[in-house]
Amino acid sequence: MKHYRPAGPEEMEHEDLEVLNESPVGDCEAETNEDLPCRTLDNFVVFDQECKNLVVELDELGIEGTDITISGNVEPLKAADMDGVASSGQDAFDEDDEDDGDIEGDGSSCKRGTDSSACANEFAQRIRLSAILNYETYLTQNGQTEIWVRTCFAWYKLLNPHPGYMAVYSQLYKSVYIAHQAIEHAKTNPALSMAQFSRELRESPSDIVSRLTPITDNDIRKYRESIIEEIQICLESTDHLELLGAPLIQAICRTGGGQKAVKRAKTSSSSIQRGARTTGKSIAVGEPKHENPA
Repeated sequence: MKHYRPAGPEEMEHEDLEVLNESPVGDCEAETNEDLPCRTLDNFVVFDQECKNLVVELDELGIEGTDITISGNVEPLKAADMDGVASSGQDAFDEDDEDDGDIEGDGSSCKRGTDSSACANEFAQRIRLSAILNYETYLTQNGQTEIWVRTCFAWYKLLNPHPGYMAVYSQLYKSVYIAHQAIEHAKTNPALSMAQFSRELRESPSDIVSRLTPITDNDIRKYRESIIEEIQICLESTDHLELLGAPLIQAICRTGGGQKAVKRAKTSSSSIQRGARTTGKSIAVGEPKHENPA
């Protein structure tokens, strides 16, 4: 089991956190969820503070007895963030029983064999989030997959996971990405075969996908239930349930199980909407486990 161990200082997120190059929000401007600051977290790690910083999947958020948070390099959201450029590796992992090949030195670390430029930015501002209220997945208007988390103080778009966290993050991101690409292809080429769809996935230009192990037919079978759930929720939120009947969507629903998609009930009205961006999925966990600083 891997555990997260920061190799340098991390500032705890709080109401008055000063993020480099971020324009301050006025006292009267952040009155709603939509007015919270929007930031990015790069080179991030998700871990459980109640279990000696054990690294976990993001969808374990809200499980009783856990205190899950995220550490990452923070920046204010800007247009260039759509490129998802990797940044500093100011953190490390402990391995309980084996050497995972981490390199520790001047407050930064990276996996052996990675490009040193991905670990060279020693000026990154690294923070640890306060209590996470929920995470949401989005299919943007230009067909990109985004995953966001929200605290009491800000929205954070997750960029690239730390190399040592990549394998853990892979299941969630792959299942969401496959679902979103299935929807996009169902719109433009609904008769696309599963073989052609799998080939399209492997040739994906997505920066994050390029850092994961290649997407295979086995991934579609392995994550089938999560993929179908994401497709259904996303189509409900965008009022495109008719796409459930597209041959490609039906083929995915039959993969490995012979079952067809079942229409789900409408998502909860408590699902948080952010401006013009469409909510594909919202996992709300209620009140913070620990009270956030005022």
